[in-house]
Amino acid sequence: MELAIAWLNSRADPRGLPRDVAKLLDDVPALSGCGVKLAVPELRTSLPGGSRASQTDLWALLRGDQHLVSLSVEGKAREPFGEIVSEWLDVKKPDGRKARLAFLCEQLQLTEAEVLGLRYQLLHRTVAALIEADEWRADAAVMLVQHFAERDAPAGESWQDFSRFASQLGVTAEVGRLQRVPRGLTVPLWIGWLESPVATDEEIAAVAG
Repeated sequence: MELAIAWLNSRADPRGLPRDVAKLLDDVPALSGCGVKLAVPELRTSLPGGSRASQTDLWALLRGDQHLVSLSVEGKAREPFGEIVSEWLDVKKPDGRKARLAFLCEQLQLTEAEVLGLRYQLLHRTVAALIEADEWRADAAVMLVQHFAERDAPAGESWQDFSRFASQLGVTAEVGRLQRVPRGLTVPLWIGWLESPVATDEEIAAVAG
């Protein structure tokens, strides 16, 4: 709900972005100045193996003066990221999970051993951003966790999970800053964590009205 309110209320802005998201992007020269060309909630991106697609909370195609950006946003409000990879694999009927994991590892240039202790959701959401970038011939991909909480409330376990994920990709996570993953992926990839305030009564009313 918080994610929907934040983005719906940004429609009046010429760039179509929440202000804190726009600032985050503008801090990176390669991503600055982008605006929303297309936004799709709950976008499903097909992945090899298994029967379920990766369902991104909000995916947007951003357009700058001379570039396109595939932006995947995962909205959180202190809830966890779900199973770690080792738990996700440990089922009686894996139904292609090994093949899917191999694909995710290949896309992120990680080994299975390196991802077993990471949250599965972070892996497939990030790869979905890359796949959509390829699909739309975008010049870059961004996977952003937009975390909503009362002011100064700690992010907790989810932040630690994100930090471990970032570390395996070769970057040090920082709240409020995008980090470029230093790997030769299909397109340049940035990941980041943004702390956004929960909606005010006025912002909720603006959407409801």
